[in-house]
Amino acid sequence: MSGGSEANNLALIGSYFARRGRGHHIVTQATEHPAILEPLAFLERLGAAVTYLQVDGIGQVDPDTVKRAITPRTILITIMHANNETGTIPPIEEIGAIAQEHGVRFHTGAAQSVGKIPTKVDALGVDLLSVAGHKLHAPKGVGALYVRDEAVMEPLICGAGHADGRRAGTESALLATALGAACDLAQESVVGLVPKSLRKCQHHRFDGIGLPRRADHGVACTRVHAGGAGDRHGSGALRSRTPNDTG
Repeated sequence: MSGGSEANNLALIGSYFARRGRGHHIVTQATEHPAILEPLAFLERLGAAVTYLQVDGIGQVDPDTVKRAITPRTILITIMHANNETGTIPPIEEIGAIAQEHGVRFHTGAAQSVGKIPTKVDALGVDLLSVAGHKLHAPKGVGALYVRDEAVMEPLICGAGHADGRRAGTESALLATALGAACDLAQESVVGLVPKSLRKCQHHRFDGIGLPRRADHGVACTRVHAGGAGDRHGSGALRSRTPNDTG
């Protein structure tokens, strides 16, 4: 894969074309990354029906809302593992159980979470999981898509039978090796001391962060803190507030 965007496109578009005989409905959340929202908009132009679920004040999607959105024609659910702007971690395990209960394929974009928090596909209950290499210190231009064995995909790039027929084109051994090495290092960090030190900082607020108050027009960064709530917060995002910001 060339990166997280290609992985997401294959997950969504490849699943839609492989499963559209069963239905045309997809469930997602309104706060997804453009690498999800844009492929979904493309599929809508081809006849897909997409439900965009709203989130609460801390960016969480309610699993019960996901469950109520599922119809007999639902073929795919896609919810990111950690939000790239707020750091919020949706209840992926609960959503995965709902997807399995209804026989719906489940994809999560894990670009922001891999290498920062535990990301076990079986524990999450996902069928597809996207990875962006540069987010965990691999070179730019490489990514990965985990595909559960039974998940049939329609390839976006046709040709020879590379990647079990899911993506034609000779793979870069150099980039694949670099991504593997980055994942090995990330695994050591996740099970080591890094998450503990990050958890100590999650609820710490920094005044100003070096940005002075501006009395002339009243715009200044007065608080910077970790987005999300409690343990359902990723380690790679901070959210700032200005005096007139109520979000």
